[in-house]
Amino acid sequence: MLKSSFSCKAEISPHHSASQISISKNFDLLNICAFFGLSLQMESWIIPLTILPGIGLFIAANTNASVALEQYIQQLLKENPRPQTLVKLKIQQLNFLSKANVSFYLSALLFLLSTLSEGVHQHWLIQVPSPFLFFFALATVCLTVGILFQIIFASRAVKIKKCQFEDRLNDIS
Repeated sequence: MLKSSFSCKAEISPHHSASQISISKNFDLLNICAFFGLSLQMESWIIPLTILPGIGLFIAANTNASVALEQYIQQLLKENPRPQTLVKLKIQQLNFLSKANVSFYLSALLFLLSTLSEGVHQHWLIQVPSPFLFFFALATVCLTVGILFQIIFASRAVKIKKCQFEDRLNDIS
């Protein structure tokens, strides 16, 4: 590993208002770069990685909802008489969850590609423009589309449940 000497010289003087301290310590080159300007540059390409755990939570929640909905559809299919319209509505709901999951997986992939492209671009100081912003924007669009599918799913799920409750009330009376 490359070693470099880093020193910060300063003195405490009664004639100057700024207090300064003399420090001298050996640091490896990576720590010096991290201490100074490179950590600020790294932040711009690490940001997409910080979004990945949130996308992972979306995917996990979506997958759990899909499994529960599949089980409910299986249960409806076993009923006699089979509620055809309800089964069709639930299958449409499952379709929205599938599209949301695809959007979430795409956004995760694109966030990874944006991080990788900017990291490679900064590390090797390549002179061609980095596709970071393109991948980042596309990933944000995919994430937004996935969230919109979730919103549509949730609003339709409430409407379907409302219709189910109204049907049950009509059956009772």
